[in-house]
Amino acid sequence: MTTWITSHAELEALVRCIRSESVVAIDTESDSLHHYREKVCLVQVGRRNAEPVLVDPLALMDLSPLAALAKEMSPELVFHGADYDVACLKRDFAFSFGNLFDTMIASRLLGEVDFGLSACLLRELGVHVSKDERLADWSLRPLDPLREAYALADVEHLVALRDRLVDRLREAGREAWVREECAAVAALPAAVPEPEPADFRKSSACPDLNPRGLAVLKSLYEAREAICRATDRPRYKVAGDRDLAVLALGLPHDAGELERLRGVPRNILRRPGPWLDAIRRGLSDAPVQLDPPPSRPRTDPRVAERIGRLRAWRPEVAARLRLDQGVLLPQRLIVALAVDDPRDRDGLERIEGLRSWRVDALGNEILKILSGKTG
Repeated sequence: MTTWITSHAELEALVRCIRSESVVAIDTESDSLHHYREKVCLVQVGRRNAEPVLVDPLALMDLSPLAALAKEMSPELVFHGADYDVACLKRDFAFSFGNLFDTMIASRLLGEVDFGLSACLLRELGVHVSKDERLADWSLRPLDPLREAYALADVEHLVALRDRLVDRLREAGREAWVREECAAVAALPAAVPEPEPADFRKSSACPDLNPRGLAVLKSLYEAREAICRATDRPRYKVAGDRDLAVLALGLPHDAGELERLRGVPRNILRRPGPWLDAIRRGLSDAPVQLDPPPSRPRTDPRVAERIGRLRAWRPEVAARLRLDQGVLLPQRLIVALAVDDPRDRDGLERIEGLRSWRVDALGNEILKILSGKTG
């Protein structure tokens, strides 16, 4: 029988139990594919010598006992791919994280190229788990047994996976690398409470629309956003970008003209009023002129040369350390290094996101590459 935590008393009892643990596995499930305002719908908790449990945020509404535990240094909270979970828990329940370990980061810094949870569990522990329910609507209650099993599997073996990866990291001398990256994930900002409005200027229809048509397209995008907010439905369930482009290009004036347009989905035809109103508003609004795309600033030839040297050096050192090139030194860091051109360790440490582990492992080589003194 699956253990569900649905009352404050049950949650406090769970927190008392896991407070004595050194390591606790955590995962979350949210509903962004099924609602306009995303929310955490499920929190899974796993331990070494106990069955995992499901915490129901929709019933509790308040996870403060668990949030209070999370900000402490013990127990260590283990996630797989923690950035999304961290951002959502901070947004919905004001979590902060004192000691976080991410098994995905650990796998990547061990040089693994397949670092999804199912691949990691199979490779490290010989455990097979299904990912068939990842697109489920986790806000539904009751949750069916298949989805319960899927959710529980995400944390059932996560502590054992963490233990195995820590052993490998220590053998490789890379545990400090992972700890530093995990601390950066723990410091990520909270997710925004509502999605950013979709930008009509990114529509593929824009080149085919005159300024009046662009005003209509803008009005249609605004109408869709209003419907999504009012009904708490995701954009793709209300109207796709292509659907709005069809309306802006066709400019139907009434329901009859709307029905004669090719490619208009049934849900728009069933309730045409908001869309026809949006078209009328757009036609009466001021025409929209799109700004030309900004010209790319010309790269300083010296910066371009440093970028080229770093990119030429990266494959060799990535092969030597058996790391993916993008993990070893992402393009954004190559550009930052080339632009700032640090001359010593202090300068390297001022590069945002470079991290101490890269400075320790690669700093002297990077400085030589930047200076051009590679001989």
